[in-house]
Amino acid sequence: MECDHLTTKTDKDLKNILELPMTTASNNEKTTIRHIKVSNSYVPIIYEGSFNKFTTIFELYLNASSVEEIQPGAFNNLHRLEKIRVDQNNITKISRGVFNHLTNLTTLDLSHNYIKSIEKHSFLGLNKLQILLLNHNKLKFISSDDFSKLKSLNFINLSNNELSNVTKMLDNDSSIPKNSFSIDLSFNFLKTLNLSDLPLNTSRLSLNNNQIEEISGTMMPDLIEILLNSNHIVQPPSISNLLIHLNLSSNKIKELALGFFHSKNLRRLDLSNNSLENLHRDVFDNLTNLELLNLQNNNIGYIPVGLFQALSTLKYLNMSGNKLFEFEYGTFNGLQSVTSLDISNNSVTSIVASTFHPLSHLTELFVSHNLLTTIDYLDFMQHLKTLKKVHLNNNPWICKSLLSVITKFGLKQIIVERGVQNKSTNVNGIACYNYKDLKQQLDRTTPSFSNLTGTDYKWDQFNNFFNEGFFNTTFYNFFKNNMNLDFESKLTNIFQKQTDDTLNYTIFQLLSGLREIEEKKFLNYLHLISTSQPHFEKLSDNFEERLINKISNIFILFVVIVIILFFLLVVVTIKNSYKLLNCVSVKNAFDPVDIESNANLELI
Repeated sequence: MECDHLTTKTDKDLKNILELPMTTASNNEKTTIRHIKVSNSYVPIIYEGSFNKFTTIFELYLNASSVEEIQPGAFNNLHRLEKIRVDQNNITKISRGVFNHLTNLTTLDLSHNYIKSIEKHSFLGLNKLQILLLNHNKLKFISSDDFSKLKSLNFINLSNNELSNVTKMLDNDSSIPKNSFSIDLSFNFLKTLNLSDLPLNTSRLSLNNNQIEEISGTMMPDLIEILLNSNHIVQPPSISNLLIHLNLSSNKIKELALGFFHSKNLRRLDLSNNSLENLHRDVFDNLTNLELLNLQNNNIGYIPVGLFQALSTLKYLNMSGNKLFEFEYGTFNGLQSVTSLDISNNSVTSIVASTFHPLSHLTELFVSHNLLTTIDYLDFMQHLKTLKKVHLNNNPWICKSLLSVITKFGLKQIIVERGVQNKSTNVNGIACYNYKDLKQQLDRTTPSFSNLTGTDYKWDQFNNFFNEGFFNTTFYNFFKNNMNLDFESKLTNIFQKQTDDTLNYTIFQLLSGLREIEEKKFLNYLHLISTSQPHFEKLSDNFEERLINKISNIFILFVVIVIILFFLLVVVTIKNSYKLLNCVSVKNAFDPVDIESNANLELI
């Protein structure tokens, strides 16, 4: 008679199972049991020989049963046993002899206990063991003796322990498994790591959520995945040529050495949550097979043209949470395979037409949490033929522009992700602002316009100044994107980038002469339209004087040019007059003869 499963949830039931006769009374037919599962019961001690009668079982589960001790010999004669689970118990020590002679065991789960020590050669004889789970225990030290002779082992999980160092975890000469090997050492207290202490054929290595500052030794030649996220790494280690997945997120990396990434097999690279500021344009040139690049939450303020030129296979690019405010022509050259682009949570004020033209396979675009007031949706629809979804939330949209964008995208079956701002002015749940609402919004947070300026200006004039075109001017960008520059540099940038827009700013500044408008009124306005509270440097006290000086210099230059042109005109005029006088003098030399001849004729 065969019995596939015996399941119990109490210690009394377990006792009854262990006392079951293995033959029937009628014909002495032997009972075959393949699986025993004991869970959520109270079995503090597993005694020696407890399962002597169950020599046919393949799986034994004793999980969540308050087990505190397993006596040596508890699993004697279970030669067919392939899997043991004693996880979620109260075991504090693994004694030698507990698992001896389980020659067919392939999986041993000791996770979620309180194991502090493992006696030498506790796993001796487990020649077919492939998976060993020791995660979520209290281990502080391990050595090669703990796992010696485990020649078939291909995965060991030591995560969530209290390990502070790893020394010769497996003997690379005698104990190293011949097949590919994976180790999980995440969520420990490792501060340094010598890769030479790990098996040479390690293919997957998890070291995330430690305190690692330095990694020494040579990277394993067969390594295809390494997780180093959430450590204190400043300078990442050199990587192997076979590496496919590299996670360096949540470290303290400030720069990437040129030539660091030389693995042409790398598919996934995560550099998010670091302190990267500047990226060399050639740093990714060797990653010709990269499919995912995550640069989220760094301090990147500029993307050099050509940075992505070699990434022709890239599909997912995330640059959200940086300090980007514009993209130059050619920034996205080479990214013809990208399907998802995330530039949300930046300070992008405008997207120049043709910026996204190289993204011929783009299907989803994230531009939420920026400073966009409008986008060139016609350019999007004309060149981004595969675009299916756009995220526009949390930008200071002008309602009229936002409505046009959503309407036009809808006609092309492009989905605009719905927002959640349903209790304020919105289009499709996306907050937006009307010109006529600006005065009311400002008056709720600041003194009246007349009191602030000391002058009774008509609101219509001020309202007209903040029109849709204003939000695309350099005046707007001046306050939002150049906060780390001094005033002269800001003004220089303005004149270099957009002279016409600067004229609007100049006229406004000269006519009003009101520093409080820039410092108070406009800051409050920006505070209302931004999702995060902006911080701006205080303009200098001689703001108007310095601005007028700059304009005066330009005016003086203009006058000098006019004077030079006038001088040249005078010189040319004098030169032409001199030539004319010479011609008249020559002509007069012959005129008396003619007169005399005429006179003679008259006398005759």
